[in-house]
Amino acid sequence: VEGALASVTAPASSTATTLGFARMVRRDGALAAPMALGIGLACTVMFVRIVIVAGVLDVDLAVRLAVPLGAMAVILVLVTILLARGETTHDGQIAREIGDPADIPAALKFGGFLLGLEIASHFAEQYFGVSGMYGLALAAGLADVDAITLTLAQSAAAGTMLDIVVRAITLA
Repeated sequence: VEGALASVTAPASSTATTLGFARMVRRDGALAAPMALGIGLACTVMFVRIVIVAGVLDVDLAVRLAVPLGAMAVILVLVTILLARGETTHDGQIAREIGDPADIPAALKFGGFLLGLEIASHFAEQYFGVSGMYGLALAAGLADVDAITLTLAQSAAAGTMLDIVVRAITLA
């Protein structure tokens, strides 16, 4: 239960949540099960968040993303449920270790990362075509899937073929 609550109150980024929870497990290995649950839930929410973010910029894109990302979310929910079966409680320790979700430096880093992705996306598409967009999506998705989703959704709104954008976001 604590892992589930921690994933909701942690930073919006599933990457940040995963890294933060991994650090907590490194300090106390007994937290592995609840932190795995929290990471699973944060990543499940990520799939829903991607569809919503894309939908704000392009409704057709969100509809097309709903099937592959929905399938990924269902699979992750099933795995998370399996993990939750082994979870035990940890006397509130987890809730005390979660930091402030309104992290201004993290927001500034996200803005810089988003700007860098905008520039990289332009060059990747111009010089490497579809392969460049896919490669950029894969690399950027390792760091922050929200930023690449915004960048690619904007390119879909600007006329990039929807099939290409759906594949790139799904790869991320």
